[in-house]
Amino acid sequence: MTSAKTTSKLGEKLYFVFFICIVTISILETTTFKFVDLQAYRLISYILLMLSCLGLLFKAVLLDTDRDVKAKALKACGCILLAAQATLLTGNMDLFLMYMVCVGAHGIDAKKILKVYLAESLSFVIMTTILALTGIIPNLKYFEHGVYRSSLGNTYCTDYAARIFFLVLIFLCIYNNCLKIRHIIGLLIVSVAVFIKTFARLDFICILLALILFSFDIILEKKGSDKFKKKWDSFCSKIGLISMPVAATVMFFFSWLYSEDNRFLSFVNTVLNNRLKNGHNGFSEFGVTFFGQAVRYIGLGGSNGHVDGYNFVDCSYLHMLFREGILATVILIIAYVFLARKFRINRRIMYIVALVALNCMIAHHIIEIGNNPLLILLFAEGARLMRPETSKQPS
Repeated sequence: MTSAKTTSKLGEKLYFVFFICIVTISILETTTFKFVDLQAYRLISYILLMLSCLGLLFKAVLLDTDRDVKAKALKACGCILLAAQATLLTGNMDLFLMYMVCVGAHGIDAKKILKVYLAESLSFVIMTTILALTGIIPNLKYFEHGVYRSSLGNTYCTDYAARIFFLVLIFLCIYNNCLKIRHIIGLLIVSVAVFIKTFARLDFICILLALILFSFDIILEKKGSDKFKKKWDSFCSKIGLISMPVAATVMFFFSWLYSEDNRFLSFVNTVLNNRLKNGHNGFSEFGVTFFGQAVRYIGLGGSNGHVDGYNFVDCSYLHMLFREGILATVILIIAYVFLARKFRINRRIMYIVALVALNCMIAHHIIEIGNNPLLILLFAEGARLMRPETSKQPS
């Protein structure tokens, strides 16, 4: 028993070392630090990522107390297959890195992982914001929609807003059982300030929806009847389960069928800021494969607002479909369904799952561990997220 406990603690310590390393490198990739483009940095970061992935595999296969040999063999096979996909087919490691931090999270407290991520990512946000506003690192400016938008140390303004959106969700997830209205007000002030600087309208709307839902829930807990709570719980559980499959299906078919002659889809495309048009163009330019392919997305990130051959697909579901392929995209959506099933009795986590599904219709961060670590909840120990900790409320 003592030996198993010692092994478990060692595995947890190793996990956080490798987790922090992977998240740090992933976040740096989206910043405007000059050294990120240096060949030496790219080589060193690649080596560190590979060592971290090997360390996580070591933890998952040899240090986890789970004695299921088949499960460990599947973890190893998944690692090999996704590494091969990243190396030989897509040329992108996002899905591989997400998989590794997820399978390595087995047996570790999900709340502890999210708190580490929150502290790390928030530290980077504060640091890059200060450095960008003081001119130490580039603060890229874009004149769009009649206003100037700032990237605040990120490669594009919506990348900064997306990170804030996920940080808000993670804060709400960690403290989902002890939130107060004052916390919602504080988050609202932050989100308004971010919107003023970035003019990231869709991310701002997603944050507002999150704050409205959680405000409603705080009031519901105090004044709602038991009968209504029971019905609302059942409704939220169903929404959590179907939100991502429905969101993905809508974006697949709306983008595929999009035409400027279709008034309804043209209206939806306008509301979503050309998401349908860009997705439709992706079907023509990239096509769809089963196992994935190399796709070179050309976006505005890191530019002065003008690029040749713009072909970026913002929608996460289509972004993955074109690059990671049908199989990986379907498996990821199913994984989120299982995540919702795992936490279906906690309606506040159901809000979060539904909001991620909604946000991924307009943003491409679903498998970027530097932005969105929430899939880890499926694999990590989630008991502490399910019970109140009123003595440890956020300040």
